[in-house]
Amino acid sequence: MKIKYKLFKKTFPLICTKCGKLLNMPRDYCENCGEKDSLRETTKEDHEKFEREQKLSSEN
Repeated sequence: MKIKYKLFKKTFPLICTKCGKLLNMPRDYCENCGEKDSLRETTKEDHEKFEREQKLSSEN
């Protein structure tokens, strides 16, 4: 399922730089790996990577 960039940005505004987990709410730490101050805003590259991963998982 394709998701437009604007909706992707609203749904996942942050991503962890250490583990790559997408986060849907601002936090002080990553819920996946526990790393503090490792969150950054998502970019178009993150959206493209998300789309590729979704496509691969739907093919399997």
